[in-house]
Amino acid sequence: MHVLITGAAGGIGRQLALALARKGAVLLLAGRGGDALAQLHRDVSMLAPRVFMLEADLLQPNATEPPLKGQGSGWPSPDW
Repeated sequence: MHVLITGAAGGIGRQLALALARKGAVLLLAGRGGDALAQLHRDVSMLAPRVFMLEADLLQPNATEPPLKGQGSGWPSPDW
């Protein structure tokens, strides 16, 4: 299972990331960054088979274009 979680650094997003990591999901975690996102990465990396981080403010136009361009097949496709 591949899952994209926005707002992953705190609250419900963080708890969802931890729960899905325990179930073995491949995670693409998006958040505005900072220490909370870095800590989440450390926490879920011990649980999930693969974890990808996207530090971006998704409310900003084109926020994901530079980080996602050129990533190729390394980035997971979410299971819709």
